[in-house]
Amino acid sequence: MLASATTFLSLASFAFAAATKASASADLGACEMLDDDFSHLDHKRFQGCNAMTKNCLQFSKNNHTPWEYNSCVAAATCWGPENLNSYLQCKDGHYDSASAPKLDTGLYANIAGGAKEALTFDKYNSFIEATLSEVGSNGLSNESVTLLKDFFWTPFTEDGDELYYDDLNVYVHRI
Repeated sequence: MLASATTFLSLASFAFAAATKASASADLGACEMLDDDFSHLDHKRFQGCNAMTKNCLQFSKNNHTPWEYNSCVAAATCWGPENLNSYLQCKDGHYDSASAPKLDTGLYANIAGGAKEALTFDKYNSFIEATLSEVGSNGLSNESVTLLKDFFWTPFTEDGDELYYDDLNVYVHRI
């Protein structure tokens, strides 16, 4: 009977170890795909997306509060919050987007011109330009502004002209 229990425990340990290893491999594979996507951000999105994402990684690495930083909010909009949140977790296993603090209201107020003001595309575009300058990137070309509007703004606002704090807060936390 003792041998059967020992055999059972050994098999259970082996199965658990195999499942854990398989899970880690899947995460590693996802992280490798994100690394590859990250290395091509400027070609896939717009000039400067990569610089904003790198800056975000530096700031949020130790405090897990990405939504306090312009570069993180901007990077979420150019790369997509799902990719950015996953990448932050790849780079720091302690990061969890579900428990990350809310979007900083002061940051939103600076973008929109007030905490309860609507964020319009012009204000958003100005925010992206300022953030690009802040991280040392050259900014957007006219083509990139169109890309920014067509591939982030219009789908996110569902062809609307504005959004508010709650909308952006929900957006940056998407996984």
